[in-house]
Amino acid sequence: MSVTDLNELKRLTGLATSQADTLISATQLAVSDMNGNLLIERPINNSLQTELLTSDRTRPYLVSYDLDTNESNMTLTVSENVNSSSFRAFAFTFQNGRSVVPDVANSYTLTASSTLQETGDDTVLVVKISTDDVNNLKKCPRLATSANTTYLSCSQLGIRDMDGKTLIPRDVNNGLRVNDYIQDCTRPRLVGFDVDMNTGQLTLQFSEAVNRTTLGLDKVSVQESASPSNVTHQLEDN
Repeated sequence: MSVTDLNELKRLTGLATSQADTLISATQLAVSDMNGNLLIERPINNSLQTELLTSDRTRPYLVSYDLDTNESNMTLTVSENVNSSSFRAFAFTFQNGRSVVPDVANSYTLTASSTLQETGDDTVLVVKISTDDVNNLKKCPRLATSANTTYLSCSQLGIRDMDGKTLIPRDVNNGLRVNDYIQDCTRPRLVGFDVDMNTGQLTLQFSEAVNRTTLGLDKVSVQESASPSNVTHQLEDN
């Protein structure tokens, strides 16, 4: 069988899991003998039961993955169809090299807030990385900023196949390099702010993590309305 056929058989629960649920049918066109005589058809209502079924003992493993930091998506490709409901984001850790000593500067583990974008049982899984996880990743200037700084490790809890077998883990000493990396080109937006007129504290809220060393307060103005007004004040850069 092809890999595609094998994966589909594994995906269909209740099929080819025991001798009792493994039968085969075939049309006359399935094969012919050396003289060109067609096969005697085996219709569905007279299907043949297997004499031997070797159960699946192969655990799934991570083949490759892509990371789109612009759309906050990670696409995982695994070796066989897996049960999407068993996905656990917290089993996946980004790291900035194939082998690292995990710390806040060179690795980040996803949280349960990142979820599958599509829930089909397949060999390809699209993970929507949550806003919190994306912002925490962006706070690590040496991590996931290019293909050369994007590696992935995972524990066995990451996903299970259709038979419940766990993922073959990749530890921090054997991180998998990203296959396709798409750079973040989305500009941050100012989405809110608070002002304390007693202390003079101005709190700015942005759509994503920003580099605070680039902040120029002299490019910010406070005004009385959203329309052009004479009552406005441009802040000083401190």
